[in-house]
Amino acid sequence: MGLLDAFRGKSEEELLLEQLDKQIDELNPADLEKWKKAYKTIGEDFLKEKQILDKLVISDLRKMCKDLIGQIPRETYVQPNGADVIHQFRLIVRFLERFFPSETLTLQECYRLLNNCLDRWNPETTTWHFDNPPTRDDYDVFIFIFTMVQTFSVEQQHNWYIRHGFASASDFKTGETSSVNASQQGTMPASTPKETKSDFESMINAIESDFEPEKITDEEHLQAQLSIFLKAKFPNAIVEREIKTERGDRIDVLVDGKFAFELKVPDERVKLRNLMAQLQEYKEQYSDVCAVILDNQNLNLSDTIREYAERYQSKLGVRTIVLTGKKRG
Repeated sequence: MGLLDAFRGKSEEELLLEQLDKQIDELNPADLEKWKKAYKTIGEDFLKEKQILDKLVISDLRKMCKDLIGQIPRETYVQPNGADVIHQFRLIVRFLERFFPSETLTLQECYRLLNNCLDRWNPETTTWHFDNPPTRDDYDVFIFIFTMVQTFSVEQQHNWYIRHGFASASDFKTGETSSVNASQQGTMPASTPKETKSDFESMINAIESDFEPEKITDEEHLQAQLSIFLKAKFPNAIVEREIKTERGDRIDVLVDGKFAFELKVPDERVKLRNLMAQLQEYKEQYSDVCAVILDNQNLNLSDTIREYAERYQSKLGVRTIVLTGKKRG
C-alpha cells in the first residue's frame, strides 16, 4: 500500500478492487461483450458442474487428477506463475460481482474456492501447500490450478465424467448451443478408419522422435511421463491411465478411449514373454495397441527386447517403441 493511500484510509482490499475494476474498464467494447456473452449462463453451468463434481469421492478425484493432470496433490507444489492464477480468478470474481450480481450461489462458491486457494498459497516461495493425504478442498484447488493454466480442457474433463459414469453427454451443451468447435473439443472429431489409423501413427511417431524419458523409479513413473508428454503434444486428446479392460486387467495409457499403450520396464526375459499374452488380450478389445518398452542401459537386454518386439509385430500386429534410459538407484 502506498503512503498516500494509507493517509486516505484505503485498505489493501479497496486498492485491489480498484486495480481489478481498472483492468475491466480498460477492456475494449468488443472484448467486454465477449466476456459478458461467455459468462451469460455461468450460474447454471457452474452449479451443474459442481453437482457432478460432488458425486466424486476422494479416490475418484485422485484418479481424475492422474488421468487429466498426470499427478495428484503433494505436500508442496512450486508454481512460479501461481500469483497470476490467483489474480485471474480474482478478476473473474470481480467481473461476476459487477455484471452478474444476481448469481449469488455461484459467487458464494467462487468466494469459497478463492479463500481455499489463498489459504494454500505462499507468494514468497511461489508454492502451494496441501495436506498429506490431500483433502477434498485440496483436490478442488489442485484441479482448479491446472484448469486455469489449461493443462486440460473443459471438454476433456466433461468426457472424463461421461466415460466414468458421473454424467451423460446430454448434461453438457452440444451442437449449435456449444461455443466450442470440433477441433477444440476434448476428443478428436469423428473420423474414418483411415483417419483413425493416421491419428494413432502420429502418436507413435511423436513418441519415437520426441519423447525422452527422464530417469525413472518404476513403470508408474514412466506412465506419468508419457501421459504428460501426450497431453502436451496432443492437447485435444483425452489421455487416461490404468483403464480397466473387459477382462479386468488395466491398460497403462489409453488415448481417446481407443489407442492403447502398454508400458514395460523389463529386468528379465520372462516379463517380455508375459507381455505377449497381455497384448493379445488387449488386441481383442482394441484395434490399435502399441507396446512401449524402456531398455534399461544398466542391463543387457537390448537383443532380447528387439527379438520380442519382432514377435509382437509378426504374431499380433502390435508395434513396439523401444526407449533407452536408466532407472534411478
